[in-house]
Amino acid sequence: MYTINLCYNNTKIAKKVNQKAKTKTLSQSSFWSKSMNKKILLLLLIALVGCQKKPQTPKKLKTANPKKEEKKAPILPMGLKTQILQPAPNGALRPEIGNTVTVHYIGYIMKEDGTPGRQIDSSLERNAPLDFIVGLEQVIKGFEEGVKQMRVGEKRHLFIDSELGYGKKGVGLFIPPDSNLIFDVELLNVR
Repeated sequence: MYTINLCYNNTKIAKKVNQKAKTKTLSQSSFWSKSMNKKILLLLLIALVGCQKKPQTPKKLKTANPKKEEKKAPILPMGLKTQILQPAPNGALRPEIGNTVTVHYIGYIMKEDGTPGRQIDSSLERNAPLDFIVGLEQVIKGFEEGVKQMRVGEKRHLFIDSELGYGKKGVGLFIPPDSNLIFDVELLNVR
C-alpha cells in the first residue's frame, strides 16, 4: 500500500493506492507496475500544478496624469524635472557619491504631448531591483541626478530630456535618437 500526500490549492490530500497482485505471471505484474507508475506520475503532476502560486501583477509607480505632473515639476540645476509621488519618511537617508542605491523603476519614451509612450524597461516586471553606485555613471545622467535628490522610501517621476538620457545616439532601434524619457522611480535602499 502506498500513501502519497499532495498539496492541491493549499489543501493536503491523502491518496491511497491499493496494490493487489492476484496473478503471478511476469507479463501481468509488469503491466500492473507500469499502470501504477502512470497513476503516481499523474498524481505528482497534479500536485505540482496545483501548488503553484498565482503570478503576481507588478505594482505601478506612476500616477494618473504625468503630463500635468511635468508642468508642476521643479527644474533641478542640470535641467532635470522631477515630481514627488510619495514623500519619504522623516529622517530617511539621501544617497551620496559612492553609495550603492537600490531602486525599482519603470521607464517610458515620452510622447510629444508629454505623456508616457512605449515602455522601455521595468525592474518591477522582472521583480529585480536595480543596484548602482552613485557617481560612477553606471546609469544615464538624468536617472542618476534624479535618484541623488531622493530619500529612501520616496517615489518620483523623472522627466529626462534627451541630453540627460541617450542623446543623439539613442539605443539602436529600441530608443530613437533625441528621445525624452519618463521614469517612475522608487528608492528602496542606500548603503
